[in-house]
Amino acid sequence: MVDCVRLAGACGAEVRGLDASRPIEAATADLLRGWLLEHGLIIIRDQDLSKQQQVEFSRLFGSLAIHPLAHQVDDEVPELLVLDSHGKSGTMEPENPEELAGKIDWHTDLGYVVKPNYAGVLHGKILPPEDGLTGFVDRQATFDALPEGIKAQIDGLTVVQSWRHSQESISKNPAFRSDEGAKVMSLDLFPDLGFPLVVSHPMTGRKILNVSHMWSSRIVELPDEEGAALLKQLLDHSLEERFVYWHSYRLGDVVLWDNYRMMHAAGGTLGKYRRQMYRTTIDGDCELGGLPIDREAIAGAQERIAALRAEMVGR
Repeated sequence: MVDCVRLAGACGAEVRGLDASRPIEAATADLLRGWLLEHGLIIIRDQDLSKQQQVEFSRLFGSLAIHPLAHQVDDEVPELLVLDSHGKSGTMEPENPEELAGKIDWHTDLGYVVKPNYAGVLHGKILPPEDGLTGFVDRQATFDALPEGIKAQIDGLTVVQSWRHSQESISKNPAFRSDEGAKVMSLDLFPDLGFPLVVSHPMTGRKILNVSHMWSSRIVELPDEEGAALLKQLLDHSLEERFVYWHSYRLGDVVLWDNYRMMHAAGGTLGKYRRQMYRTTIDGDCELGGLPIDREAIAGAQERIAALRAEMVGR
């Protein structure tokens, strides 16, 4: 019997009694979709999925997107993104075997595009003996916990989500030190966009505090100093201990999260160890905002992203 048990930490739930490698009945699929909306994060233990089985399981939650970071797309199955602390091929030597590699700050996936993806699925394939955790924060809970005066203050404000703002953090990831990774870092694929600081979840209508440490650069309506202070206050609030859950993987874990709602981070892995995850990206068809800073740049970026995805499918 398949059931769902709330995790003891700040957020999420564990689904038990499911073999995701086998065809899923319609009633069970409905339960899974409902649990994802209810909890924002679900964990399924002890799974051994092939690449194609992960793809088929992920499709229960929607159509799959080809991620625009083309240098990390799997050569055999373009719906899969390979997240490997030693680079996609697994052969990249660490700069320092005793330092953390692949550490990524708090963010939502594709939070810098008009239509970010709805959800993501991670499947642990090679795990280090220590570290390698993924952190999650429920931005619905962080909004709910704000004082009413702050909620009223931020309602109607616009936050700029900026790919460029993130580059110092992203450049620490070894996956971006390849030739293809360097190209992604240098391309103007993702122009700055403005989004509501408080956004409603497209499927539940619940309000979400729409900030993340990696993308959020400024608040449009406020002077720089005042906006920076408010943004820091909101970001600091988001990382209070009561909101943060760090997932420690067991081999075979499948982790599924609602990207509209959850913010996540990679804790990093010591360079002497290897950590490999396969990730599928469940497409989103809802605009969460996207106030253009430069309309021509945005149109050009959308065309280039579409071309990159078409190229991946054609391989």
